[in-house]
Amino acid sequence: DEFITKYPDFLKETLKILNKAGLREKIYEAIPEALSLALKLKSLGKYLGLLSGNSRIVAKWKLNNAEIDNIFDFGLFGDEASSRSKLANMVFKKANVYFGIKFKPQEIVVIGDTIYDIKAGKYIGAKTIAVASGKHYFIDQLEIFNPDLAVKKLSESIVENFLLK
Repeated sequence: DEFITKYPDFLKETLKILNKAGLREKIYEAIPEALSLALKLKSLGKYLGLLSGNSRIVAKWKLNNAEIDNIFDFGLFGDEASSRSKLANMVFKKANVYFGIKFKPQEIVVIGDTIYDIKAGKYIGAKTIAVASGKHYFIDQLEIFNPDLAVKKLSESIVENFLLK
């Protein structure tokens, strides 16, 4: 109860810190190959959603700071559900609201660089691509969770082939 009561103040303070730091320097940058892939998918009429463990306000700040806040059609954020799997499960309802389409699980692809991304994708029956950037996990650690595809970089042509099947 105390956490819920103090959470709005925590977010306000977090934004103050981010804004102050953001005045000194750009903190976040889009990963070039991820941005290139996202723009290509958008140009082909694919829908792009974001699932983030961050709260909506912090995630939006980060996207804005990285100058990619206009890439995603919609988002699901950490303060909307109690777990990443529950958050992922919300994609069906949210996508239906935004696009008027009832997506089937196999029509959704979850791309992520953590085991939690893979688990969330598997939980909803989506296809999963694990990206072993080395920031969170290495490829052998991600492959244990059986993603449909595991790569070191999104720029690998196998990713594009997988997505455009």
